[in-house]
Amino acid sequence: ATLLDGADLGSFAQNWPSNFISISTEALGDIQVKTGAVEASSPSAMGMVINMATPTGSNQFHGVASLLWSPRKLNANNTPGGQSAVSEAIQPDFSLSGPIMKDRVWFFASGRYINRNDGISRTGDQVSQLTAVYPSFQPFDNQARGFVYVANATVKLTDKHRLFGLVQYDSRTQGGNFQNYGGNYAPSQYGGGAYALRLTSGWSSRFTTRFLASYNNKGSNDNLDVIGGLGTKPEVDVYTATNLSAGRLTGNGVIAILNNLGSRSTSPAHKTTFSGDSTYYVPRGAGSHEIQAGFYFQPRAAAKSTTYYANGGFTLEDVVLRDAKNPAAGYVPFHRRYTDAPTNGLVTSYIGATDFAWYVQDRWRPTDRLTINVGLRADWISSTDLLFHVNTVKAWNYAPRIGGAYVLTKNKKNVVRASFGRVTDIPNASYLGTAGSSSATVKDTYDLDFSGRFATVFTTPGNTALAANKTFDPGRHQGYVQEWIVGYRTQLPGSFTLDVSYINRDYKDRPAQVDTNQIYNGKVWAGLKDPTQNNIYLITNNKWNWLVYRGIEFTATKQTAKLNIITTYTRAWDFIDGTWQPGDPASIIQPDAFANNAGIGTVRGNSTNSYTGDTRNRSWQKHQFRIGTTWSAPWHLRVSNTLTAQSGIPTGPVTTYIAAADPQFGPTTLTINGRLVSNPLATTLRFYYPTRGEGQLWTPWLITWNSRIGREFRITEHSTLEAASDFFNITNRGAAQQFVTGGQQINSTNYGGLQNIQTPRMAQFSVRYKF
Repeated sequence: ATLLDGADLGSFAQNWPSNFISISTEALGDIQVKTGAVEASSPSAMGMVINMATPTGSNQFHGVASLLWSPRKLNANNTPGGQSAVSEAIQPDFSLSGPIMKDRVWFFASGRYINRNDGISRTGDQVSQLTAVYPSFQPFDNQARGFVYVANATVKLTDKHRLFGLVQYDSRTQGGNFQNYGGNYAPSQYGGGAYALRLTSGWSSRFTTRFLASYNNKGSNDNLDVIGGLGTKPEVDVYTATNLSAGRLTGNGVIAILNNLGSRSTSPAHKTTFSGDSTYYVPRGAGSHEIQAGFYFQPRAAAKSTTYYANGGFTLEDVVLRDAKNPAAGYVPFHRRYTDAPTNGLVTSYIGATDFAWYVQDRWRPTDRLTINVGLRADWISSTDLLFHVNTVKAWNYAPRIGGAYVLTKNKKNVVRASFGRVTDIPNASYLGTAGSSSATVKDTYDLDFSGRFATVFTTPGNTALAANKTFDPGRHQGYVQEWIVGYRTQLPGSFTLDVSYINRDYKDRPAQVDTNQIYNGKVWAGLKDPTQNNIYLITNNKWNWLVYRGIEFTATKQTAKLNIITTYTRAWDFIDGTWQPGDPASIIQPDAFANNAGIGTVRGNSTNSYTGDTRNRSWQKHQFRIGTTWSAPWHLRVSNTLTAQSGIPTGPVTTYIAAADPQFGPTTLTINGRLVSNPLATTLRFYYPTRGEGQLWTPWLITWNSRIGREFRITEHSTLEAASDFFNITNRGAAQQFVTGGQQINSTNYGGLQNIQTPRMAQFSVRYKF
């Protein structure tokens, strides 16, 4: 959850802030990031709660003008034979604040122009493969362009009441091309506007209230013309090998995507929020109490996705290299996909949701040494498929919180703390689900014997209708994290502080889809219960397995007049607990392989097939170490250094392909109702090791040393000029941060292959004039 002056900036389409929120650093007056033990007053969010506050105007005019310059020629090369993830930018920022009406009305405004080119990290092998299959290939950058701004106004209505208004806008274009794209196929547009009005009242020294109304329309690709429209060729995916599985040829080891993307989508979204809280201070009552109660209403949030298909419907061609060891020898097509869809696009989802939350909390101080926080948040969350006007979620979500801190010694230098709480996941269109299907007719044709004849045809009828293959659990609700934390903090001689925490989090009741249409006689597939459908999914909460995070965190700081140091180290253990989800093919084929303590996936995953589910996730890392120093050096210099070191990211469970489907699980396909239907157990994928956690590969440690040297020059009594130089990845390390597609398949030519090399050594210069 990302809040700016209390206004929810998160996109209902996807709340992760990096895509949909961009503001100038001049617009940040203060920032708070909560990662655990959040109060009941905070919005529902299993991850971070980010609170940002903008500066406000005063009776004097103040302003800032700054320029950041990062030239391309000052980027090093840490990917020999490939393309480094260089960064070049020219980025001006400004801010201005002051009075509109002295002692009564003030304003603040800031802006930034984004002009940045980001090199796409490609290894030497990736560049040579792309060049071999597409001789005219030239490395290119992802470009980011746009103007973003924030403005606010503060009105003093009376001595007790203030009105605050906010506007934030950040629409921009951003390239989204990946390492194996042969051209600029994925420019995208992100962002939108956010608007808020807040009334703050101090009725007495004990009683205050705040009321806020906000709206945002953060989305992506509102207009395809802005990003270049659709291509007129099919997407061509180039693989190094193929595997026959469930009657279809599937590619193994993709090395290039050429021509175009087969489809593009527009995803506008919007969200309206009304919130209010009251705080009452009780100085006496078995100690003091700070009682807060409030509401957080989002009566209308919606996201609409429309898909447009390229090339008149011939959208995709899968091809395989003639010689896996010689990409220049050409390739042969083995799969073609044809899509019958309207030229003006197909609305594939239209999801709306409401969240009506109430909360109450009490910060109680029974003694000078003991503080106890108790709270309860209750969210009534409902979701509706607006294409079919059907509710998909309708439930209360209760989230109690309790925590406390106790000062052990009279000098207040030793404190213990503990907390327990449940935090509901934030409502989000990407996982709330649809009640129907809106899809085009898709015809997949296969040349199974490479004879040039695409004789094997699977047709998936398209329609826009309430899904006959979905049912909804009436008790379905939001997933949640249940956490408890204990910690100890002490102040040591020499201006040192040390903090140690233990954290335990269980991610429960994640979204789940359970296939209820397959007929299994023991371990043998025997067809479909409803012959008109391939799969019928029960949309419910995953009560069968859950993700567990356990970690110990150490934080040490030293603060003096000249030197500030902060260092942290986290050791984490994560694993998946429980058992297989019903209907998962792996639960029948390899029931003893469930255990997994590496590459366990996302807290929002709803995969129905553990063989094909993507379980890579950068959130789970075993070791993280950071240290930062700031030194007020002679000659008014300020020198800062940061060093970060974090262990690698796992591949996810290692898989292999067997030569042919195992007949003990039934026939590969059956003709049912005149249709050719694949046996889910006829997959030729297998986990290579006895359990899913064993044998996983890891990317190298990511170690980065950055440094900054700056100086402030006083121009006049009220104006200064700051100049600084930043140096990133000083050692020019080139650690890969991701495995290539197929990197976990032990019989793939991509097995163990790495990509996404960290950014190289680079320099950046900035000047900032402040008055």
